Amino acid sequence: MQDEKEKLRQEGRARFTLGSAFFRPQAQTARELGLLAAAVQRQRTGQLRVLETMAGCGIRGLRYGLEAGADFVWSNDADPALLPTLKQNLAHNQPSLAPDRHRLTHQGAVQLLSRCFVDQDFYDLVDVDAFGNPSAFIAPALGAVKVGGLIYVTGSDGRSLTGHAPENALKTYGFFPAATPAAKNRDCGC
Repeated sequence: MQDEKEKLRQEGRARFTLGSAFFRPQAQTARELGLLAAAVQRQRTGQLRVLETMAGCGIRGLRYGLEAGADFVWSNDADPALLPTLKQNLAHNQPSLAPDRHRLTHQGAVQLLSRCFVDQDFYDLVDVDAFGNPSAFIAPALGAVKVGGLIYVTGSDGRSLTGHAPENALKTYGFFPAATPAAKNRDCGC
């Protein structure tokens, strides 16, 4: 029987395996909202360069390339052990994704975002999908996004951010959010 982590999966047009990456199928809606934002940005500006700072298995970057029409995607994860999975997943999606239009690296997100700022290498969309509190990545992301570009921030601290743990949000983020119908599933962490 094939190992569950090595099983070839599909989401949208992307084919991928998990390797040792953390993956939440329940977060597909968040990934699709990012794709929608990216597609609108591409339509608005005529181009789309994406910086994916915490790639995991790389599903977001693959989908930005395959479905949002990204001209270039830089997929990065701090864990060097994930680089083979990212390479394998890019290969699963060729020839639809040209390897010369997709860069894969492993470094810390803040280091990567800071390097983009120093090099003046700015992106139309900067994707930050943090494990936990994403607030430490906001200021560095501002330095890597083009003027008029988008920063798409998600995180696994969804209960606090959507008003289902307002005390945590007040303590961590300094605001008290109201629960809305947009965040219905209180059990999925979003």
